[in-house]
Amino acid sequence: MQVSIVLPGLHNDAADAASALRSTALPGLAWLLGRATLAQIAPASSTSAFASRFGVADCATATLRRAGEQHLPLPQPGDIWLCADLVGLHFARDQMVLTAPEGLALDANEAQSLAEPLRDALQEVGEFVLAGPERSYLRLNAPSDAIFSDLIDVAGRPVALFLPEGRGGLRWGRIINTVQIALHDHPVNRAREAAGRRAANSLWFWGESRLTATPQHSADAIYCDNPVAAGLARLAGSTPQALATFADAPACREALLLIDALDAPARFRDTSRWLDALKALEADVFAPLAARMQRSEVTRAEIVAPGERGGIALDVTPRRWAFWRKSIAPEQLLTTPMPAVAGR
Repeated sequence: MQVSIVLPGLHNDAADAASALRSTALPGLAWLLGRATLAQIAPASSTSAFASRFGVADCATATLRRAGEQHLPLPQPGDIWLCADLVGLHFARDQMVLTAPEGLALDANEAQSLAEPLRDALQEVGEFVLAGPERSYLRLNAPSDAIFSDLIDVAGRPVALFLPEGRGGLRWGRIINTVQIALHDHPVNRAREAAGRRAANSLWFWGESRLTATPQHSADAIYCDNPVAAGLARLAGSTPQALATFADAPACREALLLIDALDAPARFRDTSRWLDALKALEADVFAPLAARMQRSEVTRAEIVAPGERGGIALDVTPRRWAFWRKSIAPEQLLTTPMPAVAGR
């Protein structure tokens, strides 16, 4: 059995990341590092890194994420999708700042209630589809002719720096104003503000895409923890499995794991969240994988960790005769130069 893992965010350049790792026990990851050869790889986003495993290039997020909503039917060929996520806008130090959907903590009933006026407000440009409190979409009637900024780049930052641009930028600015008017005095938002909670007073549009190629893969099983990866699997005709089931999964020829739990914490240098996610991956992935390799159930593992400024790839191939290879402390992943980990 061979295992391939795409894990953006494994390399974290936050100032306190290495020191945090020194005080954290990650024996499974340490064992894998001790038997790995390391190489540097070109910069890539998590979406492009996942999509490249399926032979899909230059595909933005919306169509793939929309396909990953397993309670909804798959998107149809030719559909143009735009992520349209409920967000909160508020003033901080004279700047309008965005609170991401997870920061709002909307419940399902609140989201459903807010969706009603949004369907009416957006009907001239497309069909508004609510997938859940943290994810919603707009199936466009025509291309937007605008350039949108990814939500992950905007959260917690001044919104004025990331407004729609391009030929359709002004039009989409007006559409956003229409959305905000529809949400402004909504009973849900009045109740949230009365309770001291942030209002969901806007949508953030981003990730416009149309699927131009059918994703394909050779893996027998795909495990993931995010809707973009699940969407790729579904579009390729596979049923994605929950990442937590990998530890007890039956052996197969090839397993592919697509994991984004570390990506946002690493990009925002949120070491506490990043470390919590690493601990969860130790239990769900690293320790089980190391144990299966020690039992010779897995003969090779490839861990590709892309990043916006470059990434690393680990080729783990244990050799019983190489008895001198020992576990390597994970903080060495974060030291420079990175190839020092690989001295094989």
